[in-house]
Amino acid sequence: MLAKELGNLYNIPVLHLDSINFEPNWVERDRTLLEEDIRKFMNDNESWVIDGSYFDRVKERYSEADYIIVMNFSRLKSLRRILKRNKTYKGIKRDDLAEGCDERFSLSFILWAMFGSRKKERRNKLKSICETYSDKVIYLKSQKDIDVFLGRIKNGGSIKEN
Repeated sequence: MLAKELGNLYNIPVLHLDSINFEPNWVERDRTLLEEDIRKFMNDNESWVIDGSYFDRVKERYSEADYIIVMNFSRLKSLRRILKRNKTYKGIKRDDLAEGCDERFSLSFILWAMFGSRKKERRNKLKSICETYSDKVIYLKSQKDIDVFLGRIKNGGSIKEN
């Protein structure tokens, strides 16, 4: 829950895109409504954290962001995190999910996380974002990276190492 931790540390609002992308029972909302909600959140708040990798949604968030944090875990680490999260929150509505979308085991989500989210087209979109905004990008590849990153901030260090 890196986004939530950053929101707490900086006392700024957090928008979890999964919480507005779905209606109950994991039904995807209309893309236009999702984008309107993102823009409203950005306009209503001077500072913010937006959590989610909906690359094509409101692209100006990248130019307006101070930092872009990319969590790029291996497939095995991603699978372990998904399974741990599922065990911890099974049947419970997490804060970062839409109302009516409880944590559940979903083979289709696991397949998407292991393969669909790593397709060449998505990798190229992420690569383009990272190249365009390279001065803002922070890469985190493990829980240890997240812990070191948060520890540095909590101890008064810079959010981005030089």
